[in-house]
Amino acid sequence: MSLHNVLDDDVAHNYLQDMEWATAFALESRYRMLAGMLAALGMEPDEVGGRDAFINIHHNFARIEEHNGQSLVVHRKGATSARDGEIGIIPGSMGAPSYIVRGRGNPESFMSCSHGAGRQMSRTKARKSITEESLKLALKGTHTRASRGYLDEAPQAYKDVTKVLAQQEDLVDIIHTLRPLVTVKGDSKAKDD
Repeated sequence: MSLHNVLDDDVAHNYLQDMEWATAFALESRYRMLAGMLAALGMEPDEVGGRDAFINIHHNFARIEEHNGQSLVVHRKGATSARDGEIGIIPGSMGAPSYIVRGRGNPESFMSCSHGAGRQMSRTKARKSITEESLKLALKGTHTRASRGYLDEAPQAYKDVTKVLAQQEDLVDIIHTLRPLVTVKGDSKAKDD
């Protein structure tokens, strides 16, 4: 399907084309990071299923899709694709579970589901109201080092992902629940601790 069949505007056409390029670039980047991680463990990607075993589900993007017999631009902001049988991930926070899910292809949601729980407080409010000590308590049971540089990503800054998932039973089926063990974050702002 040509983008020009759906959109007559060259700016929109170029935007979607550039977004498609960027998501392909990001996929290749993530795959190479995975290959590097596996190499550090003495493994090759083919030993774990290669590219076919890699879950690639991005969010905050737009693409042309067919819905109700029409070509539409679907922009998923804070959402991911959940087509029937599509495998995805709904990540939790540093201290909350993440979920591997299978989409149910619900047409009422344009075959979408949430990408995580969503924030319950802004980054600014989280930095002002969450202490390093409370972050440390929220990360108990993981091997993640609490850092004041990550207060805006603290588990308490997010909604309860289990409650959010419970409201999406018509959108996805949970295949696996993943418990957080360690979070590795690279942030140049956290140099002081």
